[in-house]
This record gives sequence, structure tokens and C-alpha cells, in this order.
Amino acid sequence: MSQIEKLAIRGIRAFSPDREQAIEFESPLTMIVGANGCGKTTVIECLKFGTTGQAPPGSASGKAFVHDPKVTGVSEVKAQLKLRFKNYGGQRMVVVRSMQLTQKKTTATFKQLDGVIRATKPDGSKTSYTHKCGELDKTVPIMIGVSRAVLESVIFCHQEDSSWPLQEGAVLKKRFDDIFDSARYTKALDVLNKQKKGLASKAKDISGDLKGLHADKVAAQDHLKRKASAEKAIESADAAIKASDDKQASLRDEKSRISDKLRKLQQQEQGLQECRAEVDGLERSLKYLEERLADSALMDEDDDVLAATASSCVENYSRLAISAPRSSERPKLGHDLREIHATVSREQHLTQTPRDPELKHKLNFDFHAGGAPARGRRFAVRGHQ
Repeated sequence: MSQIEKLAIRGIRAFSPDREQAIEFESPLTMIVGANGCGKTTVIECLKFGTTGQAPPGSASGKAFVHDPKVTGVSEVKAQLKLRFKNYGGQRMVVVRSMQLTQKKTTATFKQLDGVIRATKPDGSKTSYTHKCGELDKTVPIMIGVSRAVLESVIFCHQEDSSWPLQEGAVLKKRFDDIFDSARYTKALDVLNKQKKGLASKAKDISGDLKGLHADKVAAQDHLKRKASAEKAIESADAAIKASDDKQASLRDEKSRISDKLRKLQQQEQGLQECRAEVDGLERSLKYLEERLADSALMDEDDDVLAATASSCVENYSRLAISAPRSSERPKLGHDLREIHATVSREQHLTQTPRDPELKHKLNFDFHAGGAPARGRRFAVRGHQ
């Protein structure tokens, strides 16, 4: 707890500038009693000035607060005030304030010199700090632990200023704001309101960003679904491509087999055309043979020539029947071959048995009548359709 212990005054008001006078304050109460003009009010003014640096009202900014140089007949008076107190931490401190009043011919000049704070440490050592007046006015109330407004308006209130609670509303409000230090809270409220507005604006922006992010999230989820469906489609397409490749491979194999089969069929067709050409040649040979057999002059031919001609025809026809590419044609060709062979054998038998011309003529007549195929009859040989 802070406590004022001693006050020393020199050169202030009625106190002599040549001699320092001190007063010690007892605890818990000190009463000052004296005649009018002896300096009772000056003590209170010095306490207020020592703690706050505020000159008393009606002192002409400090000119009337210092001892008048005209009274002592000098041109300059130096005043000093020493205040010893304990701060809120119990540490003993001394504040020294010095003033100077210079009297000129028509005017007086008041000047407040730099102040000094002496502090006594717990080990007994002392430390001094020099401060400018403005810094000293802020430092001392902080050390005492009481605001400057309370010191000015409550604790060391001057008797001429004691009616301030009766002042007008605006002045009274300002005085109460200073006493209760509400200006700091007002500033804090203003700062908080500004921060609130800033945070509200920032929250609005964040809300807008949040909506945008939510829309982006929905779009991202939709993209993920589309991606999953696309991946499934890609897998299906890959499977289809693989199946298509397999099918193409099988089709290529089938094409190769068909090409081989087609090549064989072409070869067979070529062989068939050759067979057809041979069949046409054999038909022409058979036709020629029939014409010659039907001709009576054939009977005059030698038996060996006739047998050789028939054998050649039978051999060619047999080779044609064997080399035919289709097995369905072989029974027909074999039947025709057997028919030709029987006809040739019968003709050889008829031509070799009787030797006289009449018998040959008779056989020739029987041959034309029905014993052999009639003249102009031809053996039909079918080729591939």
C-alpha cells in the first residue's frame, strides 16, 4: 500500500526561498491547523503538484505559485519541492521538482526544471533517475498506484475546485470519465467495435468463400463419381477391346483357313477345267468312234487297230474318272467307263468270230438295228455344275 511520509517546501507561496521547511505525515491521519495565510492550503497544493505536476487554479500557470521575486527584491527565485513516499510495492522513493521564476521589468517568466526520482533499494542503496516534467507527471501516479484524475479531483482537490460535482453535464461527465478511467475503456470499446466490424466483414467474406468451397466440394464429388464411372467404362472398353482383339485373331485364323481352302478350291477348279477339257476331247473321240463303228467300213479295219483304238479310249476315260476332284462324279464316270468297256469287248468279239464278208455284213446290219447303240448316239458325261 502506498503512503506519503514527508513533504519539504522551499520558495513556494509564502515559504522562504532561502530556507527549506518540512512536514511529516503521521498514520493514519494528519491534521494541519493554523491561521489564515499561514500556508495550510499551500501544503495541499504542494502535495498535488508533487504527485501530478498540476499547478493550482488561479496561479497563472505557476507564476503565482512560486515566491514573488518582488517581495525579496531579487530578479529570480528558485523553488523546490521534495516528496517522500512509499510506492504500492513498499519501496521508499523521493520526488524532487524544481521551478524557476524570473522577473523582468514588466513580465515574469515561469520555468519548470527537470525532475528527479530517488529510489531506495531493499539493500539500502539509492538510485536516482532524471525525468522531464511530462514523463515525471505520468510516472509518479503509476508508482503511487492511483490515477492522476483521482489525485487531482478527489484526494488533493483544491478548495476552489471542490464544487466540480455541480458543474454542467458535459464537464461533469468528462471529470467522472477521468476519475474512473472510462476513457480507456471507451477506447477499448471503440477498438473492440472496430475489430467486431472487421471480424464481421471477414466472417462475411469467409462465409462467401465457404459457400464457394462447398460448391467446389459438390463439384469435386460429382467429378469423382464421373471419374469412377469413366474408369468403369474404360475397364469395360478395355475388356471389349481385348475381346475384339481375340475375335480378330480368331477371324484372322479363320481367314487364313478360308484362304487355304479357297486356294485348294481354285486348284481343284483348275483341275476340273482340265478334266472338262479332257472330257470334251473324249466326247469328241467317242463321237468319232461311234461314227466309225456305225460306218460299215469299220468292219474292214484290222482287228488290232480296232482294239488299240478302243483301249486308248478306255484308258483316257479311266484316267479322267480317277483324276476327277469330286467323289460324287466318280460313280457316273465309272458307270460310263464300264459301258464303254463292254461295248468295245462286244465289238471285238463280233469282229473276230466270223471272217467271211457276208457274216460281217450281217453283223454290221444287226449292230445298226439294235444290237449296239444306234448311229449318232453319244455317251453323256456330266461335268461339275
